[in-house]
Amino acid sequence: MTEPRLKVLYADDEDDVREVFAAVFAPDFDVQTAPSGADALATLAAGEFDVLVSDMRMEPMKGSELLARAFETHPDVQRILLTGYSDHDDLADAVNLGHVFAYMQKPWDGEQLKLTIDKAGKQRRLELENRRLVAELRAANAELHADVEVATRTAPPKPKLMVTSPSMAKGLD
Repeated sequence: MTEPRLKVLYADDEDDVREVFAAVFAPDFDVQTAPSGADALATLAAGEFDVLVSDMRMEPMKGSELLARAFETHPDVQRILLTGYSDHDDLADAVNLGHVFAYMQKPWDGEQLKLTIDKAGKQRRLELENRRLVAELRAANAELHADVEVATRTAPPKPKLMVTSPSMAKGLD
């Protein structure tokens, strides 16, 4: 059974860059685009995504703010930042507040970005599967604990050993 395609949301305020992103990555991922940070947050709220890829320089909401807000409301969605600039404060905010999975320079290399998106999506799916398995294990343990409690309460008492000889009594002391 094959896994469903990764769902990727790309936020960039430049129309042509969004179109190129969608054209390049649509063969490999389910891609949706958003023209602003606010639109990206609304799209995240309306559907489930594996990866959010954002440009840094957008107006009025910077990519670092988008990623930080996305982390607050959708912490399971992996976040990737793309930028052609090196504003260290914005980059630090994106990394520290947005908990980015990866940071990549523009212009991006299609194959490298594809691999990074794929890794981020797989990481997300592994984390979700791990949580599901841990919850399943906890439920099974609770059920087992309840079964042991019932068995302990309903088990007949252990018979006492009757000691009839003095030598046997010495051996048991």
